[in-house]
Amino acid sequence: MLAYAMRRTLAMIPMLIGISLISFLVMNLAPGAPMENIHAFGDARASTQVVDTFRQMYGLDRPWYEQYWQWLKRLAHFDFGMSLSLDRRPVSDKIWEALPLTIALNCISLALSLALAIPIGVFSALRRNSRLDRGLTLFVFVGFSTPKFWLALMLMMLFGIHLGWLPISWAGMPRWADVTWYDYAAAACRHGAIPIVCYSIGELALFSRFMRASMRDVLNSEYIVAARAKGLAEWPTVWRHAFPNALLPTITLLGLTLPSLIGGSVILEQVFAIPGMGRLFWESVTMRDYTLLMGVLTMGAVLTLFGNLLADIGYGLADPRIRQQTEAT
Repeated sequence: MLAYAMRRTLAMIPMLIGISLISFLVMNLAPGAPMENIHAFGDARASTQVVDTFRQMYGLDRPWYEQYWQWLKRLAHFDFGMSLSLDRRPVSDKIWEALPLTIALNCISLALSLALAIPIGVFSALRRNSRLDRGLTLFVFVGFSTPKFWLALMLMMLFGIHLGWLPISWAGMPRWADVTWYDYAAAACRHGAIPIVCYSIGELALFSRFMRASMRDVLNSEYIVAARAKGLAEWPTVWRHAFPNALLPTITLLGLTLPSLIGGSVILEQVFAIPGMGRLFWESVTMRDYTLLMGVLTMGAVLTLFGNLLADIGYGLADPRIRQQTEAT
């Protein structure tokens, strides 16, 4: 399994290069350019000189393939370059400041979704067409069809404005250096409660539906029918024989949800003023900060490939047959 993981990791390198090349081409084909609105401020001739100097400073006057080659050489040294915004900070500093918060919120919500979705899916499959199954189906479909930004606004109005139990924005979060770790953890729980619920509700519906469908197919398979015919108890049959095989599609779906740690956070981080990767991506798009945008897209590509790798490893851990095949190859 270790050798298989190493081979898959090395195979991620050319895939990452291809993804970054496509992202760079699409970004250069998009309309607009950095500092395109500078002519609105001051003398037009002076503004043109500033724009030309700016383009020469960052190499934006070169052909796109030269720009990409320079960016790729910096990436080989784990350097994403300098941001094109006025602060001129390194892109890597901005990413590492925003990434932990986004990953923490999404990982907590993902764990909460799995903890609820797997039992819901299993019990719905075991009690098909019962009142419990219909009630859970109605609940998850309502959650899946509810827009996250609308749910966020409703929860903010209920718990933040009318009841006053929870803060409605991350802006009031204290700094780590100003309070004790206990006070910081308590404040993080209060500020992150509503965002975590909004993150979790969609994944809960998705995972529970996949788990229900997969569990239903496995329960109808021949080896489960044979185990029941031999008199094996119901719960050992379900959890020891059916559950590991029914878990495989959920593992695949779990690997594909890792990219949403960035992409799915764009709207909610804007609503709750969370300084994470989603908000950083939105700012890079609106400001046409090409180097920052490429850094965020590259990080999303890394998470995507890493998620696929974790899904393959999870397949091997859940199914011994797959593990034996990977060890043989």
